Amino acid sequence: YPALVFTAPSGISADYYTEIRSRTSRPIAFTEIGWHSNPSPIGWESSESEQAEFVTRFFDFVEPLQPEFAVWSFLYDQVTDEPFNSMGLCRSSDGQTKLAWSA
Repeated sequence: YPALVFTAPSGISADYYTEIRSRTSRPIAFTEIGWHSNPSPIGWESSESEQAEFVTRFFDFVEPLQPEFAVWSFLYDQVTDEPFNSMGLCRSSDGQTKLAWSA
């Protein structure tokens, strides 16, 4: 969850994930990925646009690693602690997809 380290997807460097390949020659899989879309917590504000930007950047950055799969952690927003409560690709309130769904 890079959103726990970076305040915006634009802060993630293009080589953020490449160190993985220097540590293994085995197949790579991402079992939990996500980015929140709420304008909180303070100091870590995000949005649906930033969530969609993360999706695009993530797949661009990991393409050279040829991951076997990547699992987005939550299809719907969850009733849980911030920032995980807005990591869904769909809003739980009305089931509508967020911008990240299309990305």
